[in-house]
Amino acid sequence: MSPMTAGIVLSTVALLVQGTRCLIRQGAPPFVRRFGALTLLLAGLSAVLFVLLHFGEAVLSPEFDAVMARGHRRGLAALVLGLALAAGLGLHVQRLKAERPGRLAALLVLGMMVGVLATLRITTLDPDETEAFRIYAYDLWWPPLLVWITACFLDGAITILGLTDHRVRVGAFAALLFGLSWAARSRSFGDPMSERLWAWVFGTGVALLIALLVLLVRAAPGGARGAWPWLASLPSRARLAAGYAWQEIVVDGWEDELTMVRERVSREYGRLLGLLALVTIGWTLIDIFYVGRFSHVGALIVLAVAWTCLAEVTAEGPLRAFVVNTLPSAYEALASQQSRLGAIW
Repeated sequence: MSPMTAGIVLSTVALLVQGTRCLIRQGAPPFVRRFGALTLLLAGLSAVLFVLLHFGEAVLSPEFDAVMARGHRRGLAALVLGLALAAGLGLHVQRLKAERPGRLAALLVLGMMVGVLATLRITTLDPDETEAFRIYAYDLWWPPLLVWITACFLDGAITILGLTDHRVRVGAFAALLFGLSWAARSRSFGDPMSERLWAWVFGTGVALLIALLVLLVRAAPGGARGAWPWLASLPSRARLAAGYAWQEIVVDGWEDELTMVRERVSREYGRLLGLLALVTIGWTLIDIFYVGRFSHVGALIVLAVAWTCLAEVTAEGPLRAFVVNTLPSAYEALASQQSRLGAIW
């Protein structure tokens, strides 16, 4: 067994432990149980990936922006569909934890639609071969799935930060669509549909930017008439803010500001850890599928640590509860059995 497949096995076992603990925990809030379902779904996807890689039937090729599998179209389709559903379920969990409407049905329906569309884009590179030897490929830059997963990650990060202003979401999604469109410009697509869809993605980003400008103008004092005076006063207000910051930090000293920062971090360490874990997971997935700079084993280790941190923050420590509660009771039961066997002997 290669180090890659061994790491996938260990990751699958850890996900099973975390997910099971979340589901069977007594009195757990709904978001903890939904997080357990998400973890078990990821464990299933990890098991499918192990089967494909262990038998040498799948290849992840960042240099060709594709995932290829030989003779296992259903396994590749299961991975694609499962990722789409997991993205929607993960956003649902974060919304529940933030005490916002969960919208589980809508997110799962959207995830299912995107996943089904993505599975239909799995192509056969050698259709003349028999079923067992055909090579199936999925384009990692197919816009619907990529936009859906990144949008769920972005909305989850915004939810973790507790930002409820809809203008923040509109601006963030516009920046996301512009960034993806810019990254897709350097790719060569054999499918003309992908080029048209990326043009639509760019157009959607432009529409969101226009909507953001309209919202900002409406929020300005006096509406559209007061927008220009409000913008004209920005330099003077920026100078006043800079002068106040200089007075507070440089002239009066750093002690009060450092104390305030320490108190804020101590109150929000869970939220910051969750955000850091989510960003780390997203960045590691980007490297695995699109960059390929780090080894897959190292990327799996980073993913395992980041997911464990996210589980500890989101699901209130299921792995810690397993270590603290389950393992000692199992050890006591084993010790009592050994003492009984010793007495009988």
